[in-house]
Amino acid sequence: MIEKLYGMYYQELIWFVRKMTESMAEAEDIVQESFLRAMEHSSTFSGMSDCQCRAWLYRTAKNIFIDRKRQQKRMESAKEEEKAVMEDFGKIQVLQLLNFLDEKERRMFVLRYFSGYDSTEIGKIFGISPSAVRAKLLEARKKLKKFYPEIAEIRK
Repeated sequence: MIEKLYGMYYQELIWFVRKMTESMAEAEDIVQESFLRAMEHSSTFSGMSDCQCRAWLYRTAKNIFIDRKRQQKRMESAKEEEKAVMEDFGKIQVLQLLNFLDEKERRMFVLRYFSGYDSTEIGKIFGISPSAVRAKLLEARKKLKKFYPEIAEIRK
């Protein structure tokens, strides 16, 4: 029975799923999985007409597609959450390390690397030249590098 359904509906299902996935490889995987499920439920097909079997295969293929999309979204969400946690953890570590800097260096560091100010803007705030700001930030990074080597990766 499944062999007959496979011959009758395989290509038709491929085109149906291909429109949803926009990927021939993914469409083939989903259709293959649909027929595997049909084999697992072969006793169900004995009392069904060809039209009902076709509808079952279409519904199964669509459900597999939906399940995969949901799983994909959950995985993406989990990855984004993990990335956000790691970024927050990194910021916390850096903020703790800032205690090793004097008040002026700490304020400049936060303005530059957390608030996005450039050296010209920071220079205006502190009444010094942009090159003096860059020099102070370089010194601050050198101090922090002793405690946390990844700080060396932070650039001007």
